Amino acid sequence: MSLLQYHLRFAAEFVPALMHYDDLWAQHLKHTDKRHIDGSRNHDYRAIPILNEIKAGKRELNAPEIIKYFPQYYISPTPREYVVPSGAYKYRVETSPMLSRLIAAALENPAAPLYLGSNDGWVEATWEVL
Repeated sequence: MSLLQYHLRFAAEFVPALMHYDDLWAQHLKHTDKRHIDGSRNHDYRAIPILNEIKAGKRELNAPEIIKYFPQYYISPTPREYVVPSGAYKYRVETSPMLSRLIAAALENPAAPLYLGSNDGWVEATWEVL
């Protein structure tokens, strides 16, 4: 819950025209079952005889026994939507004069890069007092 929710009111917004597209990205996964063994492209040579026996039906898959011969993580291609705006998002925010000055000062000298929570969530923000 935002600490500022009772001190700000978003009165209007302008959302620019958006272009959407989907692309694949490499998601790192970790499991201790057949998904990990099937998902990994690489494994230690010592896993080959065990995998051959499993494939021939001479042996049941015992993931904890064989998982030690695989990397700790494997890569799975996963679709992700990207959004490319044609301009800036603009919002009219109603608040007190004091909080407006504090927000303006914080955006002029942020303690860290501004981030909206996704891998590509870095943003630039400005505050204009009307």
